[in-house]
Amino acid sequence: MRTYKKTALLSIVLPLFLNGCIPISTATPREIEEQRKQAEKDRKERHENVLTYTAEDYKEFDAQDSEEIAVELRDEIIQATKDYMKKHYFLDVQVHNILTNMDGVTVHFETKGPIHFYSEVRFPVELANKRLLADNVNYQDGSLDNALKASLYAYMYEEQFSELDRLLGEVAEEHDVVGVRKELIQNIGKEGVMTPFYYTKYWDSDEALIPVYNKYLESPSSSKADLMEVFRSDEFNPKAIEFHIQLFTKDPDTEPDEETLSQVVEKIKTADHLPKGRYIVTLHDNQKEKGRITNKTARSLKKEFLIEQDQFSSPGSP
Repeated sequence: MRTYKKTALLSIVLPLFLNGCIPISTATPREIEEQRKQAEKDRKERHENVLTYTAEDYKEFDAQDSEEIAVELRDEIIQATKDYMKKHYFLDVQVHNILTNMDGVTVHFETKGPIHFYSEVRFPVELANKRLLADNVNYQDGSLDNALKASLYAYMYEEQFSELDRLLGEVAEEHDVVGVRKELIQNIGKEGVMTPFYYTKYWDSDEALIPVYNKYLESPSSSKADLMEVFRSDEFNPKAIEFHIQLFTKDPDTEPDEETLSQVVEKIKTADHLPKGRYIVTLHDNQKEKGRITNKTARSLKKEFLIEQDQFSSPGSP
């Protein structure tokens, strides 16, 4: 009977061990502490204080071993970017950063004037003779067009966007939080409308802004009133544009907390005269994830909500 019970017990318990259903830990307390310290060390290597991080030394994951291409062809790359944006989007741009990638170069730029956004274009390069293929410019997933659409939205509702900027400045003072540095946006920003406190992401599933986009490309000198005439505001889906509000604790020793996040969210939700959209508010600790405008860390708290009340009105109205 004892042999039978022992065999039966083994037949039940052994598969559980083998399948991982019963955890087996052989690590000593010292080893566990060492693992914790190593994880913290790795985290610090991947992050930097948000007050100092600019992504100045950032390289793309598929960067060329040598940066000589970007240096030697710099003037040509800058001119090709300016020519492309002027010809196809009727915009003047300032090039901020040129990075190499597997096929050539990635150019980060900022548009000048009221139609203002950050984006990127890519040019292939014949590596053998270091020749820039300026006619083969490309960008990913319609990102440039969507950045323009978001900027046109911001242009038409400049007052609402200005109110959002003012409100977030007030939030920063009240809760001792900060945004990212402007240099970071310039070096790797590509998300459309961007400020130290937020960036936009426009989803082209919405059709209400399409007539505005087409109107602008047909007549780049169109006024706000001209664009508003073709904007189907009653059909605009607020989920089509996201406002990713990224806040960081100013003090390196302060962790994000739910109470602060809730207060910030409530202040935004109850504010007047803000642009419609899906708002994603994230409160991070002081550490910025290197190589990213977005930030994905364990020390982050997030809440989402829609602002969909009808605040649309003609430009210049209160």
